[in-house]
Amino acid sequence: MISRKIERDGIEPKYYLNNTLDEIDLTPLEEGITRSLENKLDNELRQL
Repeated sequence: MISRKIERDGIEPKYYLNNTLDEIDLTPLEEGITRSLENKLDNELRQL
């Protein structure tokens, strides 16, 4: 599980695995979610 974002010294917050400092790159996940939401919005707008 991804436990939390840690922000230090104004650096962009990063996600870490529970109780470890193994950094997780969520960029692909974030891009996938964004694309999914954009597609859903496009579909709903087409129905209007």
